Amino acid sequence: MLFQKIILFLIFLHTGETGFSQIQVYPTVKCSLPSKLTESSGLIIQSSDTLWSHNDSGNKAKLYAFNTKGDELMDRSMGDVSDKDWEEITKDDKGIIYIGDFGNNNNDREDLMILRVSSDISDKSKPIILDSISFQFEDQTLFPPPSSSLNFDCEAMVVMNDTIFLFTKDRTNPYLSQTLLYTLPATPGFHIAHYKATYLTNVPVFLQGSITGAALSPDKKTLALLGYPRMWVFKNFKGTDFFSGKVSVLQFDSYSQKEGIAFIDNCSVYITDEINPVLLNGGNLYELNLCEYITETKDLNFKKDIVVKYDASNGHILIQYDPKLEIKDIVISNLSGVKFNSQIEHIKDGTIGCKLDRNLSSGIYFCSLYLKNNKNILTTKFLIQD
Repeated sequence: MLFQKIILFLIFLHTGETGFSQIQVYPTVKCSLPSKLTESSGLIIQSSDTLWSHNDSGNKAKLYAFNTKGDELMDRSMGDVSDKDWEEITKDDKGIIYIGDFGNNNNDREDLMILRVSSDISDKSKPIILDSISFQFEDQTLFPPPSSSLNFDCEAMVVMNDTIFLFTKDRTNPYLSQTLLYTLPATPGFHIAHYKATYLTNVPVFLQGSITGAALSPDKKTLALLGYPRMWVFKNFKGTDFFSGKVSVLQFDSYSQKEGIAFIDNCSVYITDEINPVLLNGGNLYELNLCEYITETKDLNFKKDIVVKYDASNGHILIQYDPKLEIKDIVISNLSGVKFNSQIEHIKDGTIGCKLDRNLSSGIYFCSLYLKNNKNILTTKFLIQD
């Protein structure tokens, strides 16, 4: 339990020198997934109450249909096909399904593949019709590359305008917290995946800024990139230049191994997570209305810098912030997730003065400001030295 609390705390916080804005969100648990879906790694929606998912490495090459009550409806075997590490599933506007066999934890695979299913998988009377796309990243020449270049694992994919877009899962050491975008044609055969752009997710704890799933809204105006503790939602981008759009960072209220995501409509998504035997959670289907959170904060315009000063002689903290902000609450915490009770003595002209219930020893601490009238949180770290 202590391990889980520490992980939850670390992934929640940004350890840069200044604060940043994120939105706390509260996905609703719709149901537990069917027992055969212990490692749900991708998700597509067939109808209002029929969803399809699959497991990842070490499992059968099958797709599983279930409803929003968690009942398994059917399964379809893909036959004798590559199932080394299925990590994503998506579909295009023509109804063709794409299954990403491109999980690559060690960055050493030379057999990356995407399966294409063009038949109706919901009709068991019809055979599965499929072909495949094999590919290689244009800038990978070593298998594996040096630890500083472990950018070739992939768990996220969308298809738009007959083009496949891949978002890599960062495993670099030192950790860069980024995703690289590659494109390749959505046609059978061998292709080179061409590098297009990099987006810095800026979460400096290993894997906690790495992308585990992706989805496009039906109107193609919203891209959601999923991670374990949070997701990045891009809007108002130009064409397929996704990273040119306005991004909102949504912080989940709980941590789990979230890997499957699909849009229900232009506002809401379903999310699935794997069962995690260490954290003792997962194996659920969640629903989240993105518009409920993003529209409320889209016009916020403020400086995000926070300055924290601590006076050890009397246990007082002085916090300086943008005076345009209305502060609802503050939380002071340490690296272990322990919160310190504080009594606010004054809030005026961009400063908060408060007294802690005990003195702080030397070390790294975090100050989180909760804002009124929206779900934004500003967080910064500060250091106390002897």
